[in-house]
Amino acid sequence: MTTATQFDIETADRLSRIKANPNPNYRPPFWLKRAVLASWAWGKALNRDAAIDSARNVLAVLGVGTVLADFGTMRVWLLLPCAVALLGTWYADYLRHF
Repeated sequence: MTTATQFDIETADRLSRIKANPNPNYRPPFWLKRAVLASWAWGKALNRDAAIDSARNVLAVLGVGTVLADFGTMRVWLLLPCAVALLGTWYADYLRHF
């Protein structure tokens, strides 16, 4: 049996167990809910036109294709620093409007 076939069998078994025994009491962690609400509130305080213009500028400089290709081939542990750099560049460009 190949590894891919074995993986498919294990995944199907795991999914069937989850369907058979759902957890109705699941709640996301408190810190996750708080982080989502804080980012939502921060996003509502932004100037929409400036934020969209900044996103256009940053994506034009970096290139959407380059960003997608890098995220698709890089190591998993590099995703967080790269995402922070991308958001930091966007925020710096956003502040330029004021």
